[in-house]
Amino acid sequence: MTKAEKVIKGLECCGSLMDCASCPYDGEDNGCFTILKGDALKLLKERQWVSVKDRLPDPNNFVLTIDKLGFFYMDRVNKNGKWDEQDSSFNPVTHWMPLPEPPKEEV
Repeated sequence: MTKAEKVIKGLECCGSLMDCASCPYDGEDNGCFTILKGDALKLLKERQWVSVKDRLPDPNNFVLTIDKLGFFYMDRVNKNGKWDEQDSSFNPVTHWMPLPEPPKEEV
């Protein structure tokens, strides 16, 4: 189960008053809802756009980027702090965010 799937399942359980035993957060020592809330907030922050003025992603990690014209690309920053795919002098990247987790195929 991915982190996002765990948070979604936990929210579904709390929102529908399902049996807590089916919740992936059931039995947490510090209170299941407190941990669920923390995980949900962290996941939301990870999925927000980050301005390149604030910080760049770690080198060589692919991220989703958007440029000044509103085009989306998958790109990465090299060890010199430059984007690999875009010509930043012509159409600079303005924001980036981590790529989502890929879907898991059910067997």
